Amino acid sequence: MQRVGGARHPDLDIDTVHGMFALHKQELSTADMMKIYDMAIIDEVGQLPTWIFDRLLRLWDAADRRPALVFVGDFCQLTGADGTTARESRRWSEMHIMNLHEMRRCKCDRLKWKLQLLRSATPSGAQLKQILRGHRANLRGKAGANRLDAEQISAILKETPKTTFVTISRKGSARINQLALRALFRDDSILDWIPCDPQENFNNFWRETQVDAEPFWMPVHQSMRVTITRNADKEHGFVNGMGATVQCMRRSGVQVLTDHGQVLLVHPITHETWMASAEERQPSRCVWGTVPHSTRSKVPLCLT
Repeated sequence: MQRVGGARHPDLDIDTVHGMFALHKQELSTADMMKIYDMAIIDEVGQLPTWIFDRLLRLWDAADRRPALVFVGDFCQLTGADGTTARESRRWSEMHIMNLHEMRRCKCDRLKWKLQLLRSATPSGAQLKQILRGHRANLRGKAGANRLDAEQISAILKETPKTTFVTISRKGSARINQLALRALFRDDSILDWIPCDPQENFNNFWRETQVDAEPFWMPVHQSMRVTITRNADKEHGFVNGMGATVQCMRRSGVQVLTDHGQVLLVHPITHETWMASAEERQPSRCVWGTVPHSTRSKVPLCLT
């Protein structure tokens, strides 16, 4: 997420929890980080693991509890990466909880009904059919449609060019991206092959556990869509989750145009893996396929 202020709100900072409070650093070195704020609003509290919630409260204690600390969200979505939630913290009982009932952004009664149902219970068979009514996959009637190929991916992207394919596994996500590249750039020359984020290489994982750090070798085509996966320069949009379009290859990296209109050079960065070795990788990945955890805080234009 990009840190912003602007003329209308010069004293407003917007950032990720990790970026705002430097959760990657030793806690003692960040003890004063909440003192500079009058109010801190943390969104998606249901996705905060217990250790982050407890650390934020310790930062609040270090600030003499002077800033107004507000957590917003619910617990009807996916949990944090480690499966724990803020409600499991011993300090959850200290929270003053207010329940909000009015939906402000949703203006569609049909969508409102679906959201209220999904946030309160597991749909029954009849309710699931009602939710899916009017939705369709454009290959549903074809034999073998459960096994996608490049031609079928091409047909889907032609009908809904801004769709995001959501898969259950990393392997499925990688396959969708490979098929999309084949479908969209079949007749185009490859500018280069670059070593990318090891987390995008499904061969590095045994189920959910990372067992290796081999890079994902990504072919680069002009005009292909990518997503930046590291926070390297927040002021200029070099941030995790930023979408971009490849313009050309440079000697030191890939030149892209971000969705915010900034020209960036996506260059190799060094980061430590869990195996305590420093790996130089390109912080980018293909954009068409992703797993559910990658979409939970976004609002895609279309899902497949």
